Amino acid sequence: MGPLISREHRDKVAAYLGSAGADVVVDGRGLTEQPGFFLGPSLVDNVIIDSPLYTDEIFGPVLSVVRVDTYDEAVRLSTTTRTAMARRCSPGTAARRGVSSTTWSAAW
Repeated sequence: MGPLISREHRDKVAAYLGSAGADVVVDGRGLTEQPGFFLGPSLVDNVIIDSPLYTDEIFGPVLSVVRVDTYDEAVRLSTTTRTAMARRCSPGTAARRGVSSTTWSAAW
């Protein structure tokens, strides 16, 4: 993964991690030894659906994980969002139902 386009954009993406209100499992902000405007891959778990980590298109190396209780809830979320670019559903209830899916969507 290479550097982001500018210092301002890197700082904007890093700010999402600083205000996550969720569990930052992998924090790429500490990987600063790279040249350019580098931000390491980051993983945020237990993101709530009204969080900017869910509602905004971040355009950086951040994976936000939203946990749901049912397959139907996962389907509802994947079909009602305005900005999500990709979603993956496979373990848990979905797997027990024999369902594994990837949803690609974009709103223009």
